[in-house]
Amino acid sequence: MITFELTETQKETLKKYKRWTPDYLLEWIYSCVWRSTVRSMINYKISEALLDEMDEYSEVLKNDSILHNKLDTNEKIRYAKEKIKEHKSVLKTFSTDIYSEIMNAINDIADDRKFVKSDEGKLILASEDWVEEVAKAMPYDMKETIKMGIRLWRNSSIPVNIVIGGYSKKMTDIELENYFMQLNPPVKPFFLFMDGTADDFIKPRDEKKILAANNWVEEIKNTMPDDMKKNIEIGIVPLNDEKNPVEIIIGGFSKTMSVSDLEIYFMSLNPPVKPSFLFFDI
Repeated sequence: MITFELTETQKETLKKYKRWTPDYLLEWIYSCVWRSTVRSMINYKISEALLDEMDEYSEVLKNDSILHNKLDTNEKIRYAKEKIKEHKSVLKTFSTDIYSEIMNAINDIADDRKFVKSDEGKLILASEDWVEEVAKAMPYDMKETIKMGIRLWRNSSIPVNIVIGGYSKKMTDIELENYFMQLNPPVKPFFLFMDGTADDFIKPRDEKKILAANNWVEEIKNTMPDDMKKNIEIGIVPLNDEKNPVEIIIGGFSKTMSVSDLEIYFMSLNPPVKPSFLFFDI
């Protein structure tokens, strides 16, 4: 049985995302998921650079086939540690402490192996493999309009989320959720789908208001006092809303002004749309 609880951040995202433009939604998903693969970061072998240095120190170690290949069992890891310890005096002879570097590398390999065998590691790797397989098998028209990936969480009951979002011109948002759930994901995905089949899916937007918001943001960025430039971020989010086609977001802190003073300050600069403020006191 899949259990799944939204984080507070995800709850807030779900409240807002249907107003985003399709392009912005896809960009947001791409930016928030893990870019590298966890599997590619798992190491089973001492690096070639360290092995080359080790070989210069000892002919016996140079000819050891176990040390020069994958340490993919507990027995091989124990053997490697014992073998390197036997040659400790030789490997510590010169200024570079090759002994410590190799022992650290073997310990890292052992830690990676423990991770792969742990419940957390199995879930993360299964989620990663599922995303890769499903992304490859998706119909061609969905590959252009749907993004997916994983997010890793620390100190959480579930260490990984699968994030899938976007739209399809042939399927509603509910149909898309059903489609992906039928593929048996290892954890329930965090879905961010739009209904691409709706008549008003892409609404006509006030381009003048968008341009005005862009210009205002750029002007404020350039004219803010120096202390604000260091501590305050300002930008825009395109919205799929004909009346309010863009949102200005301003956040950060000031060492000289309170949160309420900061809001008053930016409102006094006549923004073309009311900003969303994300200020905090320090």
